[in-house]
Amino acid sequence: MSRWAAASADGPIFITAAGDTVRMHEELRIGQLSGPDEYTFALIVWTLPTPDGGVFLYDLESSDGRGENGRIREFDAQGHSVRYVGAPGEGPGEYSSFPQGTMLRGGDLLIADQGLARITRYDTAGNLAASWPGPPAMAELKPATDGGWYVATVTDHPEGKPRHIDYVHYDSLGHEISRFPAPDAYLNGPNGGAGAVDNSTSDVTILPDGRMVTATNDSLSFLVSSPTGEVRVTAPWQPVAYLPEEREARRAMIAGLVKRAGGDPSGIEVPEFKKTFSAMTTDGNGRISFRMRTTGYKIEPETPLKPTQTPWHESFEVERFDSTLHHLGRLITPRQSIRANGTLGPDALWLVQEGPSGELYLVKWRPDRTAW
Repeated sequence: MSRWAAASADGPIFITAAGDTVRMHEELRIGQLSGPDEYTFALIVWTLPTPDGGVFLYDLESSDGRGENGRIREFDAQGHSVRYVGAPGEGPGEYSSFPQGTMLRGGDLLIADQGLARITRYDTAGNLAASWPGPPAMAELKPATDGGWYVATVTDHPEGKPRHIDYVHYDSLGHEISRFPAPDAYLNGPNGGAGAVDNSTSDVTILPDGRMVTATNDSLSFLVSSPTGEVRVTAPWQPVAYLPEEREARRAMIAGLVKRAGGDPSGIEVPEFKKTFSAMTTDGNGRISFRMRTTGYKIEPETPLKPTQTPWHESFEVERFDSTLHHLGRLITPRQSIRANGTLGPDALWLVQEGPSGELYLVKWRPDRTAW
């Protein structure tokens, strides 16, 4: 099978770096078209697999995308609702819109709330364990091997230049241990960050042991730096071109946004080829994942699109590396009924899938053998 072969209609596959195909089977499906609130979803923003096979998720609870009523929920390994964790608000154990989450060693849940500039820890029973003031403008939250965590904070954002990012290392009791700047390449794009649409942009993240990972999305290559030196890793990849209609739709969308912001849209152009990846992430086990750009396909939306939306979608594909920087392979998912987010856990894939009536399901896919 080709290194970039399509997934079967039955489910995702994982193509190992050696070219072997590992198929997956559906193990668990959480969600309903209608019924109890804890089993219906509006928009699942993130998922965090738990050590015992369950999962935490953050759902917006409404389809307007604002997130004022978003809730964190926990499900067990059998897909049963365990509890809501915390609640929207400003009081102890509460959170504002779009909190970031991570799992600490031992299973506690930690969230970084940018709106409240607060870090909150919940124990394995979902109870409030501790809360601390956090740095302002928190951009990333990651676990550390010592039981603590790292927080990335935006310290400055000069107009037209990359953001200035500091990483803060906390111990397991919430005490600041150290603070250090991110590499200069952090989001180094012409527009100074994620706003650099279709321009070459760099991304930086941190591994649990403190190594920094920097990648520029014009290739599948990244740099890992530590006090002892730097290592560059490169894996095979294939350029993906925009389809002509897809390219024009994206140009029109960007031009419209520029015009509404008071700019001149006449010079907006979209390159022939897409950037290699759209996101780089790491997990608590030190694995590195790249959400790859893929060939577009068009859907027919049932409701009018917003100015920031396009009918062109891409399948969910991820390149995976382990904590020793070895290339493990690529996850490939089918196009149909797959929303744009998923999480590769230590031994399973969690995908958000859309049903025929628009309902959402969180589906756990298990590989037929150890794959990543």
